[in-house]
Amino acid sequence: MGGRVHATRKVNGSFALVEVPGVEGTQVGPYGDRQATTDRDGFALVTDLAPMVPTPIRLDPESLPLGADIPTLERIAVPRWRSGVRLRFPVRAGRSALVQLRTPDGFPLRSGAEIKVDETLQKFLVGPHGP
Repeated sequence: MGGRVHATRKVNGSFALVEVPGVEGTQVGPYGDRQATTDRDGFALVTDLAPMVPTPIRLDPESLPLGADIPTLERIAVPRWRSGVRLRFPVRAGRSALVQLRTPDGFPLRSGAEIKVDETLQKFLVGPHGP
């Protein structure tokens, strides 16, 4: 499936080939269970799915890289009996930073405040626990 070969135990039932392009180490599984982990190319094989039953396949957000921007963490798989489906989770690489900003008096910025980096037009909001 997808022009790839996957080493696994014997698969007797339905399955999903999950693709998180270029993201290694993401845990994935049905109903939020952590059944499989993506390989270096971002693929994981989720087995033992019920055939013809809509099954939510979910990525574990805690195992995603900090800069990954993924529009959805869950897709629905409906494989036929003893066959598979391919689920692609589109990913955009982003750059993230965790910073602590304070006023000149040493107090943290208030939640909801807007900050701007250098002379760029891009604005950022301060989160509920600070920036």
